[in-house]
Amino acid sequence: MFTIRSRSLEACVLDPVADRARMGGRYCWGGYCNRVRDSEGRELMSGPEFPELPSAFNGEGIPEVFRFDDKHEHRLLTIDETGNGMIIGCGLARVDPVKWSSLGDVVEPCTWEVASDDARIEMRTAQAYADWACNVTRVLRLDGRTLYSETVLENTGKEFTLQWYAHPFFPLTDGLCRCRFKVPTTLPDPDALRPEEKGTGYRCADDGWIEMIPDFDWEKGCFKRLKREPGQPLDAEVRHPLCGSVRVRGDFPVDIITVWANARTLSIEPYLKRTMGENESYAWSLQYKFGEG
Repeated sequence: MFTIRSRSLEACVLDPVADRARMGGRYCWGGYCNRVRDSEGRELMSGPEFPELPSAFNGEGIPEVFRFDDKHEHRLLTIDETGNGMIIGCGLARVDPVKWSSLGDVVEPCTWEVASDDARIEMRTAQAYADWACNVTRVLRLDGRTLYSETVLENTGKEFTLQWYAHPFFPLTDGLCRCRFKVPTTLPDPDALRPEEKGTGYRCADDGWIEMIPDFDWEKGCFKRLKREPGQPLDAEVRHPLCGSVRVRGDFPVDIITVWANARTLSIEPYLKRTMGENESYAWSLQYKFGEG
């Protein structure tokens, strides 16, 4: 595990080699920040199983995902009809071509080059399968109370669809949490819900906050795709029990945004989706500001 620090924060980043057992086929192996602590050593992020050591699928902290399938359109992206292909940021992978459902087995991990100093870590990898190929650069850096996550994806093969999302896990306050967005964002119309989204779970307050409601079985969790105008950048605020709030901003057009929570954590999931043409590069970033001062 690697550690970067500022005067206000410490971030732990998993080592793709030494921490391989904690990676799995869901989250990008490079730049996987699994812990953020303040100057008093207090944990500022959470996870679905926190504080227990999580499964590779559930994870913890601030992981990011390059999808090999489009969950919402139910189609494969970088996996072929035989079930073989690549998961960007993970490596060569195999899925069941009939029953696949966002779960893949990494059969040959990609190799990451790592360079770091006290406040910054950079990880680079190159991947290829058949006519698909890409280079990925992940940078995490700390500046005061802000953690920056920066990504560059270079397509060196045939055209493919990029679908990526961040999955930050925030701690709850007295078993609940709430979030709000600069772009008007509300709960979906009941008729638009998919089966896995059924159940109330959340409510919209008059001041724009989307809140977890107390009288819900949060042990089983609740997932919702939120309603908002697509293509707008991310600017969100999440309430936090230790630092008041976390401001989350992204410089990319958000395709969709979802929210998921259970009895231990709340996560907002902004999606990026774009066509990557041959020899095309694309860069985007997120920043997490933990409180003020």
